[in-house]
Amino acid sequence: MRAPSEHDFESVWGHEPVKRLVRGMLAENRLPHALLLHGPDGVGKRSMAFAIAKMILSSGLRVRGSSATAPVSKFAWRVGGPERHPGDDLFGDDGMEDLFGESLAAEEPVSEPEPPAAKKEPAPTKPKPKAAPVAAPQVAADVPLTVDPRIDRMVRKAYPIEWQDDLPVPAGHVDLNIIEPMPKSKSIKVDQVRMLQEAAYVPPMEGRYRVILVFGADTITGSAANSLLKFLEEPPSYLVLILVTDHYHRILETIRSRCASLVFQPVDRELLVDRLVEEEKIDRALAKVATGFSEGRPGLALQVVGGKLLEQRQEVFDARLAIERVGDAALPLAVQRALNAAGGIGPAALLLMSLARDRMVRELAPKAEHLLVNGDLASMFDSATTDHVALYFETERLVESMKMEDHPAVPAPQPALELAIWPRS
Repeated sequence: MRAPSEHDFESVWGHEPVKRLVRGMLAENRLPHALLLHGPDGVGKRSMAFAIAKMILSSGLRVRGSSATAPVSKFAWRVGGPERHPGDDLFGDDGMEDLFGESLAAEEPVSEPEPPAAKKEPAPTKPKPKAAPVAAPQVAADVPLTVDPRIDRMVRKAYPIEWQDDLPVPAGHVDLNIIEPMPKSKSIKVDQVRMLQEAAYVPPMEGRYRVILVFGADTITGSAANSLLKFLEEPPSYLVLILVTDHYHRILETIRSRCASLVFQPVDRELLVDRLVEEEKIDRALAKVATGFSEGRPGLALQVVGGKLLEQRQEVFDARLAIERVGDAALPLAVQRALNAAGGIGPAALLLMSLARDRMVRELAPKAEHLLVNGDLASMFDSATTDHVALYFETERLVESMKMEDHPAVPAPQPALELAIWPRS
C-alpha cells in the first residue's frame, strides 16, 4: 500500500477523466490558478493531489531516457542541492543552463600568454553575436507528460507534515507547500493561511510554478476562509492552489466559485477488485468483500484489507443478531461486544450498516447474490427475522452515529450506538 505522496498518474487507480483533463490543461498551458478536488473520503483525492503537484513541478523538465517534456521551465534542478540523488546529472541531460535557459559554455583553463610576434598585425575579427535564449520547450497534446524522478523524490519527502510548536516544519521540494488541519484543533487556522500567503508570494525557484496543497479545506475557520478568499481574488501568476475536501458544500460559495472543480466519483468495482488482486496480491474473494465495503473507494478498501475489519465481522454481526434472538435486554451487552470487537464506534457502525444493507437486499431481492457485501456470511443472517423498513431507518441512524466518532461533545460511544440500533416498534 503506497502513501498518497508516492503516487503519480499511472499508479492512481481509476479517475481517467480527471487525468485526461489535467494532462490537457498542462499540455495546452491553460492551468487554472486554483483547483478544488472533492468527492467521498478514501476515493483517491489526496493521492491525485500529489500526482498533480508532481506533474506541475515537473513542467518543462526533460526526463532522462524520454523525449517527453511539459511546457516552460526556468532551470532543471537546484545546483548542488542537499537532496540531490547521486545518480542525477547535476544540470540535467542537455548540459549546463543558467536561470534564463541560456547555455553556459565551460570556461577554458587559463595559460600564460605567448609573446606577440614582431610587427604582425592581428587579423580583423567580427564580434560574436550574443547567444539567443533557448526556446521554451512545448509539448503536443498527444505527447504523454512524465514526472521527473527527482521531483518525485522531493515531493515524497514533504509529507507527512512534521509539526513543531503547532507550526509545520518545511521539508521536501522547495516549490511545494502543504497545509492541513492542525492536530489538536482539527481545523485550519488563520495563522496557517497567513503563512501560506507569505510562501505564495515567493516566486518559484526550480520551475515555472509554485504549488500549494490544502488538505481538509472544509475545516478552514471563518476568519481563515476570509483571508483565503482575499488571496484567491488576486493570486500570483505562477501559483497553483489545490484544495482537497470530502465535504464540498461546507466550503464558502465564494471560494468554490474561484476554483476549477474536479469531481471524484467512486472507482469501478471490477477495476478496484482487479487492482487489489494484481497489485496488492489479495485473494479475489476477499477483494470483492473489501470492494463492497468501500463502495468503490480505494483508500477505504485498502484499510479494510490491511486492518482487522473483516476478521471482526462475525463477532459484530453475532452481537447485533443476539438482540433479535434474546430481546431488548441484550442491547447493552450486544453494543459493548460490537464496540470491543470493532475497536470503536466508526468501524462498528460501518459493519452494522453493511449487515443491515445485506439483510434488506436478501429480503427484497433474494436471488441477487452479487449485490451482497457479506455474501460469504449470508447463512449467518438468513435465519434472522427481517423488517426491511426498520433496517432502513436503522441504517440512517448508524450513518449519523458514524459522524460522532471524532465529535468532541460525545463523551462515550456506547449510548450513541445503542440509540442507533434500538429496536423500534
